Amino acid sequence: MAVGALSPEGVLLAHYGGTLREIVFFGVRATTVQIGDVMVAREGRATFSHKGPFGMVVDAFLTRHIGHENGTTLGFGFPNARHMRLGEKLGHYVQVDRIFEMSWRLRGFGHADNAAGKGPSVEVLDWADTKSMVVLDRLWERMRDDAGDIVIPLRNGAWFRHRYANHPNHRYLCWWVCTSEDEPPVGVFVLRSHTPSGTGSGSEAVWELMDWIAPLSQTRNILRAAKDVVERSGGGRLMGWFSSVLRNALSGTGATDQEACTTGVTFPVNGLNFPLDSAPALTVNGLKGKWWLTGGDTDFR
Repeated sequence: MAVGALSPEGVLLAHYGGTLREIVFFGVRATTVQIGDVMVAREGRATFSHKGPFGMVVDAFLTRHIGHENGTTLGFGFPNARHMRLGEKLGHYVQVDRIFEMSWRLRGFGHADNAAGKGPSVEVLDWADTKSMVVLDRLWERMRDDAGDIVIPLRNGAWFRHRYANHPNHRYLCWWVCTSEDEPPVGVFVLRSHTPSGTGSGSEAVWELMDWIAPLSQTRNILRAAKDVVERSGGGRLMGWFSSVLRNALSGTGATDQEACTTGVTFPVNGLNFPLDSAPALTVNGLKGKWWLTGGDTDFR
């Protein structure tokens, strides 16, 4: 879904679009739209106001698609600081969280804790195995039920496969995490290598922890398993993009971090309440700092 603004000559001056995404908050499923295709031509930047091209497409998009009986419950996205300030100035966005880039320096060259049996074991996810989708769905159900008042975008087997198995541009590696040989996996995580072409592995290799499915109680086991895989591959650094909830869950693990971008929501034209079918209306303040988001939730990583 998208809205565009044209000049009298038919030139596209601004575009505002997004894709439908299911989320769960307070145990309630809701359909949202993830904003991810916002563009303004140079000719359309002169007037950043409600009457300018950008303001016009945002107003039109919100009116058509957010917060009424035929629209979605809310919209969310990952604007940078400048775009967030602009959206707030125009009255379209409310910042509800921040995304941090966390980074762990590793020993590298295969000296992982799991080599001495100190951490969870890992196994490559085989997409050809028909049982994989069943296990992914079970992990998602546990994660969803464990969420409490945390907002989590859908991460079932179908979405996970769509997002990571056959990406046209990037190669993602998916791994099961097991804490016992006799029990099913407690989680699954996704890695992406950012090693520059033409360089060796060693300390130059940087890997990104893109995403995972697991209850919050398994967060540190996911990190330990990901670090183990990267170290065994000779990687020197593991990094990732995480919202405040995950940053707090990963505190004390030796990471450095810095703010990468923000998370904002677009609210309905009828005010700051988001109507839910089976729960009381939720306010914007009730969404602040409660999002479970990783780099895998963005549309540009």
